[in-house]
Amino acid sequence: MRTLVRNGLILFAQNGPNTLKIRIRGSKLQVLFQIGNGEVEIAEADYDVSDKELHTVTLTENAANMTLAIKGPKRNISKDFTFAQSATINLTALITNEASNRQLRLGHYSGSSEDWFYKGCLGEVRIGGVLLPFYVKSDFTNYNTSVYLEYFEAVDVSVQKHRCSTDGSCGHNQCKHSATCQEGYYDYKCNCPAGFSGKWCEQNINDCTAPSLCGQGGKCLDGVDSFTCRCRGGYSGIR
Repeated sequence: MRTLVRNGLILFAQNGPNTLKIRIRGSKLQVLFQIGNGEVEIAEADYDVSDKELHTVTLTENAANMTLAIKGPKRNISKDFTFAQSATINLTALITNEASNRQLRLGHYSGSSEDWFYKGCLGEVRIGGVLLPFYVKSDFTNYNTSVYLEYFEAVDVSVQKHRCSTDGSCGHNQCKHSATCQEGYYDYKCNCPAGFSGKWCEQNINDCTAPSLCGQGGKCLDGVDSFTCRCRGGYSGIR
């Protein structure tokens, strides 16, 4: 995952009375668990993931606890935790049990009103090693589920999907006057040469705005990062 947002729902899973959420809240990654109308328990990793860097997140079910691991370019952390209602969460049962209210959602869930849309990059999302697809079955040109023992199938996709990598975002830039294009996270930035300004460096900066640049009533003529003075009759010199 890679994002700049400080709040967003990544995964929502509900099956019977059990609800599991993985979300970003205040730039920190949280795991929330609730049984029925019981207390919502939260485990939080002390790691800022809203830094536009790529992070790998793993939630593992152990014999006596859970482990939330985050790997990033600057550091790796691993947090072991338990919930009072259940020391571990049977992730497989949470997904596979045939409860009538079974739901599995990525990025947003309208029924979770306290959580925001996730905006950012998501790579492969897997549960028990099985991939969660970002596309419905009809979007694929060659999709043969008979070769898989287990698979997830997207029922509905209502979010906007965009190319996540910033590679090539300067390929169609509008930077003017030999400005250099700088790749950004969601967009690009034009670094203007001397004498130009504006979003695309399209504006020539007026170098004649300062008073009395030209003496004796001479007229200031704007150039590019420069100016010249047109002298009145009887006068000469640069200014």
